[in-house]
Amino acid sequence: MQEQNLKSLMEQTIQICEKGHYSQLACVVEKINEIIPSMYSKDHPDYATTLNNLAALYQKMGKYEKAEPLYLEALQIREKSLDKDHPDYATTLNDLAILYREMGKYGKAKPLYLKAIQIREKALGKDHPDYVTTLHKFAQFHYSMGEYEKANTLYLEAIQIHKKALGKDHLDYATALDNLGVLYKRMGKYEKAEPLHLEAIQIREKALGKDHPDYATTLNNFANLYKEMGKYTEAEPLYFESMQIREKALGKDHPDYATTLNDLGEQYNAMGECEKAETLCIKAIQLREKALGKDHPDYAISLYNLAQSYYVRRDYEKAKPLYLEAIKIEEKVLGKDHPDYAISLNDLAGLYQEIGEYEKVEPLYLEVMQIYKKTIGEDHLYYAICLHNLAALYQEIAEYDKAEPLHLEAVQIYEKSLGKSHPDYATNILGLAELYKSMRKYEKAEPLYLEAVQLREKTLGKDHLDYAMGVNNFAGLYQQMGDYKKAEPLYLEAIQICGKTIGKDHHYYATSVSNLAALHQEMGEYEKAESLYLEVMQIFEKTLGKNHPYYANNLNSLAGLYQQMEEYERAEPLYLEALQIIEQTLGKEYVDYVTSLINLAAFYKLIGEYKKAEPLYLEAMQIFAKTLGKNLDYATSVNNLAGLYQKMGEHGKAEPLYLESIQICENNLGKDHHDYATSVSNLAVLYQEIKEYGKAEPLYLEAIQIYKKNLGSDDHYYANNINCLAGLYLEIGEHEKAEPLYLEVIQVFEKSLGKDHPDYVAGLINLAELYQQMKEYGKAESLHLEALQLYEKTLGKDHPIYAKSLNNLAVLYLEMGVHGKVEPLYLEAMQILEKALGKDHPGYANSLINLAAWYKETGEYGEAEPLYLKGMQIYEKAFGKDHPYYIDALRNLALLYKSIGEYGKAEPLYLEVMQIFERIIGKDHPHYADNLHNLAVLYESMREYEKAEPLYLESIQICEKTLGKDHPYYANNLNSLACLYESISEYEKSEPLYREASQIFKKALGKDHLDYGTSLYNLGGLYQVKKEYKKAESLYLEAIQVFEKNLGKDHPSYANILYKLAVLYQQTQEYGKAEPLYREVTQIFEQTLGKFHLTYTASLSSLAALYQEMKQYRKAEPLYLDVTQIFEQTLGKFHPNYAVSLNNLAALYKKIGEYRKAVSLCQEATQILEKTLGKDHPAYTASLESLTALYQEMGE
Repeated sequence: MQEQNLKSLMEQTIQICEKGHYSQLACVVEKINEIIPSMYSKDHPDYATTLNNLAALYQKMGKYEKAEPLYLEALQIREKSLDKDHPDYATTLNDLAILYREMGKYGKAKPLYLKAIQIREKALGKDHPDYVTTLHKFAQFHYSMGEYEKANTLYLEAIQIHKKALGKDHLDYATALDNLGVLYKRMGKYEKAEPLHLEAIQIREKALGKDHPDYATTLNNFANLYKEMGKYTEAEPLYFESMQIREKALGKDHPDYATTLNDLGEQYNAMGECEKAETLCIKAIQLREKALGKDHPDYAISLYNLAQSYYVRRDYEKAKPLYLEAIKIEEKVLGKDHPDYAISLNDLAGLYQEIGEYEKVEPLYLEVMQIYKKTIGEDHLYYAICLHNLAALYQEIAEYDKAEPLHLEAVQIYEKSLGKSHPDYATNILGLAELYKSMRKYEKAEPLYLEAVQLREKTLGKDHLDYAMGVNNFAGLYQQMGDYKKAEPLYLEAIQICGKTIGKDHHYYATSVSNLAALHQEMGEYEKAESLYLEVMQIFEKTLGKNHPYYANNLNSLAGLYQQMEEYERAEPLYLEALQIIEQTLGKEYVDYVTSLINLAAFYKLIGEYKKAEPLYLEAMQIFAKTLGKNLDYATSVNNLAGLYQKMGEHGKAEPLYLESIQICENNLGKDHHDYATSVSNLAVLYQEIKEYGKAEPLYLEAIQIYKKNLGSDDHYYANNINCLAGLYLEIGEHEKAEPLYLEVIQVFEKSLGKDHPDYVAGLINLAELYQQMKEYGKAESLHLEALQLYEKTLGKDHPIYAKSLNNLAVLYLEMGVHGKVEPLYLEAMQILEKALGKDHPGYANSLINLAAWYKETGEYGEAEPLYLKGMQIYEKAFGKDHPYYIDALRNLALLYKSIGEYGKAEPLYLEVMQIFERIIGKDHPHYADNLHNLAVLYESMREYEKAEPLYLESIQICEKTLGKDHPYYANNLNSLACLYESISEYEKSEPLYREASQIFKKALGKDHLDYGTSLYNLGGLYQVKKEYKKAESLYLEAIQVFEKNLGKDHPSYANILYKLAVLYQQTQEYGKAEPLYREVTQIFEQTLGKFHLTYTASLSSLAALYQEMKQYRKAEPLYLDVTQIFEQTLGKFHPNYAVSLNNLAALYKKIGEYRKAVSLCQEATQILEKTLGKDHPAYTASLESLTALYQEMGE
C-alpha cells in the first residue's frame, strides 16, 4: 500500500514538474517525507534514491536549505551501502555539486564534480551518457566561474564523445552543440556560436518536430545570441516562435514560458521599448509567482528584470522597491555570499548612483566585491564588472586617483578571460577612455577610443548599436577637445547606424541626434542645433509621450539653446514645462527635478530676475539636505546660491555659503581633492570681486597647488585657475606677475587641446587684454589678429564669435587712436550679427551699442543717439526693463547726453536706473549706491552741487553699511565727495576725505597699489588748487614712484602724473622743470599711443600752451598746427575737438597780433560747435565769447 502511495506521489511530482508548477510540490513532497521512513530502513539504497529524488524536488522549488541535508544523507547511505566507486554514488555527487553551483558555493562544488567524473569514467567508461552528462555539468560550473577556456575544452570533449557514440542526429549531441553555442556567445565568438545553434535547431526539429519544448529552448538560445549581437529584428521572431511552442506544449503557466517572456523583455529594454518590456516582465512575474512562489530565485530574477525596465525609463520610484524585494528574496534563499545576490546589490548601487545617493553606493560596491572575492575569485568577470562600476562611481565624483587603478585592473581581467578581441573587452577599454577624457588626458583617451571602436567594428560589424555607441563616445572626445571637424562625421555615422538598425523613432536614435545638436550649439550653429532638438522632441513625443523625463530633458536642452541665443522669451516656458513634467513623473526628490530647478534658477540669474532665482536655489538646497544630507550635491547647491548672492552684490550672504561649501568638501573629500579646490577658487573670485585681494590670492594659490598635485600641470582646471590668478594680478596692476601666468595658460591649452580649440583662443585674448592694459599695443594687436584668424578657420567669418573678436580688435584700435580701422570693424561685426542672429537679437543690439560708443568717442553724437535707443528697444523687448543689459544701455545713453550737455535728457535716465535697482535689489545694495554716485556726478557737471552732495553722502552710507569703512569702494565714494567739495572750494571738507580715502587704500591694498597712488595724486591735486605747491609736489612725486613701480616709465598712466607735475611747475613758473616733463609726457604718449591718439594731441596742446605762456610763440605755433592737422585727419573738420584746436591756435594768433588769422579760425570753430553741439552747449558759448572779444579788440 505504501509503495503504491509513494509511486502515485512520485508520478504527481513528475506531472507538476512537467507543467512547471513547482509551488504545488510542497504539499506532495511533505507527504513523501512522511511515507519514506516507514518504507525503508535508513541504510537501504532505495531510501537513498528516494532522498536524492526528494532533494531534487526541493532544489527545483528553490529550497536549497532543505535539499542540501537530503543529498548529504543520500551520499552517506550510498557510500556505506554501495561503496565510493558506484555510479549511483557518483550521481549523488553530481547532483550535490549542481546544488552547490546554484547556491554559489563553488569551492564545495568543484571537488564533487571531479570525483563524479573519475567514478563514472572508471565505472562506465568515457562513452557512457552519464559520464558525458557530468562533463556537461562541470563545463557549466566553469562557465559560472568565468573559466571559459576550461568550459570550452569540456564541451568539445562531450561533443566528440556524442558524435562518436551516438551520431550527429542524436538529441544529446544537439544539446552539447547548443550549450557550446551559449558559451561562445559569452566569449564574444559570435561567428562560432551561430552555426552551432543552427545545427542544434535542425537536429531537434528533425528528431522532435517544431512543437517540442526542447526545440523551443534552442530557438530561445539562438534568439539570445542575436540579441547579444544587436540583431534585434532577427531575434524577435525567434522569441515569438519559442513562446508559441512553449505555450502550446507546456501552457502559459509554465516557468519556461515565463523565461522566454523575460528574455524578450530584456531585448525590449535594450531596444529602449520600455513599455513592451514592462508588460512582458509583469506577466513573467505573475507566472513565476503562481508556478514557483515568491521565495524562488527565478521569481526574484523576474522582479529584477522589471526593475531594470523601470530603471531604463528612469522611473526610479518604481524600480527601487523591486530591486529591494529581489535582494530580500535572494538573501533568504541563496544567502549573502551568493553571486546572484551580489549582482542585485550591484544594480541597486547603480540605481543609487543614478539618483545621486552616493553615500549608499560605495559600500554596496565594496560588499559586492567581497562576495565575489570569496566565492568566485578576483579573476572572474563579475569581479571585473564590479571594479568597472566602482571606478565609474569614483570617476563621477572626480576621485580619479581611485578610479584609474580599478579600470586598469578590470581591463586586465577581461583581457585574460576573454582576450582582446571580445566586445566586452572593448567596453572596458571605453570605460578607461571615458576616465581619461574626464581627466582631460586626451593623449591617453584617444588611442583607447580608437582601439575600442575598431574592435567593435571587427567583432560586431558597423551596423551594431554598440559600435554606434562607441563612435558616439569617440565623437564626444573630439567635441570636448574642440576638434569639431572630427566630431561631426562621427556623430553623423552613429545617427545613420541607429536609424538603420532600430529606426528613427527610437530613443537611442533621438539621443544620437541630440548629441549632434549639442555639438552644433557649441559651434554656434544655432539654426542646425534648433532643428535637431525639435526633431528629437517629436521622436520623444511620438514614442514616449510628453510626460516622459526624456522629453523633459530635451526641453531643457532646447531651452539652453534659446538661452545661449539670448531668445529668453522662448527659453523660459520650456524650462518651466520641463520642471513640471519631471515633478509629475519622478517627484520632487529626484536628481532630475533638482537639475531642472537649478537650470531655471540659473536662467533667472542670467536675465537678472534674482528674486525668482533665489527660491529655486533654496528649494534645490533643501531637497539635497533632506534626501542626501549635507553631501557634495548639497555643497554644489550651496555654491550656486552663493554665486547668486554674489551676482546680486550681497557679498555678506555669499561668503558664509562659500565657506560652508568648502567645509563640506573638506569633510567629505579632504583638502587634496579638486572639488575642494573648486570651492576654494569660488571664494577667491568673491574676494577678488570685493577687492579683498589679500584674501583672494592665497586661495587661488592653494587651489592651483591642489589641481597641480592631483591632475597635473597640463589639466584645464589647473590652467583655468592660473588664468584666474593672472586676472587678479591684472586687476591690481601687477602685470609682471600676470604675464607669465597667461603665457603658461596658453602653453597648457596648446599642448593639451591644440591651437584650434576655443580655450586656447580665449587664452590669447586674455593675454592680449593684459598687453592692452600695459599699453603694449603691438603685442596686443598680434594676439587679437591670431585669435581672429583661428576663429575664421574653425568657425568661419559668419559666426557670432568671429564678430565678437572683430569687436575686441576695434576696441584695441580705438584705445590706440587708430580711428580709421575702428568703424569698419564695428560695421563688419554688426553685419555678421544681423545675418546670423537677426535685428531683434540682443547680440545684434550689443553691436549697435559698441558702434554707438565709437560715435560718442569720435564726437558724432547724432550718429550715436539712435543706435543707443535702438539697442535699448531690443534689450527691453528681449529681457524687460529689469535686465542688466537694458540698465547698462540706459546708463550709456545718459552718459552720451551728459557728454553733449543735454542734462535734461540725462537726468530722467539716471533716475529710471535708480528706480529699477530699488525695485529689484533694494536701496541698501552697492549697485544702487553706484547709480546714486552717477547721478551725483551728473548734478556736479550741471553745477547743481546742492543736489549732488546728498547723493554722494547716501552712496557713502550704503557702502559703509554693506561693505564697511575699510573697503576700497567706500574709499572711492569718499574721493568723489572730496572732488565735489574741491569743485565748490570747500577745501576744509575735501582734504580730510581725500586723506581718509588714501589711508583706506593704503591699509586695504598696500603702499604699492595703483589705487593708493591715485589717491595721492588726488590729494596732490587739491593742494595744487589751494596753491600749497610744496605739499602737492611731494604727493605727486610719491605717486610717480608708485606708478613707475607698477607700470614702468613708458606707461600712459605714469605720463599722466608727470603731466600734473608739469602743470604744477608751470603754475609756479618753474618753466625749466615744467618743459622737460611736458616733453617726456609727449614722448611717452607718442611711443605708446601713437601720434593720432587724443591723449597725445592733448599733451602737444599743453606743451604749446607752455611755450605760449613763456612767450616762445614760434615754438608754440607748429605744435598747435600739428594738433589741428591730427584732428582733421582722424576726426574730420566737423568734430568738437577740431573746433577746440582751432580756438587754441586763434588765441595764439591773437597774442601775436595776427587778428585776421585768429578771426578766421574762431569763426570756423564757432560754426562747427553750433552744428555739432548746438547753441545751448557751454563750448559753443565760450567760442562765441572768444570771437566777440576778438572783434572788440579789433574795434569791430
